[in-house]
Amino acid sequence: GVTGMETSIDALTSVINGYQLNVNKTERVSDIFFETIRLGKTTFAELNESIGKVIPIAASAGISFAEVSAALATMTRQGLNTEMSATALRGAIAELLAPNEKLKVILAQITKEQDVLHWSALGLQRTLDLVAKSVNNDTTKMSELFGNIRALTGVLQMVGDNAPMAARVLDLVTNSVGAMGKAFAETSSTEQTAMNRFKAKFAEFKRDIGRGEPPFLSWLAARGSNLI
Repeated sequence: GVTGMETSIDALTSVINGYQLNVNKTERVSDIFFETIRLGKTTFAELNESIGKVIPIAASAGISFAEVSAALATMTRQGLNTEMSATALRGAIAELLAPNEKLKVILAQITKEQDVLHWSALGLQRTLDLVAKSVNNDTTKMSELFGNIRALTGVLQMVGDNAPMAARVLDLVTNSVGAMGKAFAETSSTEQTAMNRFKAKFAEFKRDIGRGEPPFLSWLAARGSNLI
């Protein structure tokens, strides 16, 4: 159902600020949120409480908000709660950014084979899938690559037999334009008044951040919309 408007706006603000986004990306972020909630087992309130754990490190690693959201949807739909999923995702990204020697060798081999300069160019889900395949999806060997047990727990939800589903979720989240509008259209008459209030608050939010729009960081500006 429709959550508290303030909670929803808080979640939007966390992403807009965390990625230093232009005001014209607000609706896109909202679409991603709505699709994440539809595909996963989470709510705006739960995402609002947890998203701040992973956005800073994801943004610094060049991992898009769509990738972050798809990973959270994938993990939560398989039983991890939102807080655990965010913690696991943060841990996985941290291990990729500062890999142990075994993982470092595998990442170097993957980037060479895929002809990219850095694993982030492949995307998070694709990178994890390739890492897992390099050890034949062996859980014991994966535990040697991802020593943080929480990170490993999250990674295992996205690789092996789960990889096709994770890739499908990523595709749906990435192509979620219009998800917010669709959610509005599908609400029952009893929810419509609340949805109308949300839309009014959303429009107010866009106006407010438009007045004090944060500047793009130079590296983020170069990436344009890729981090959404």
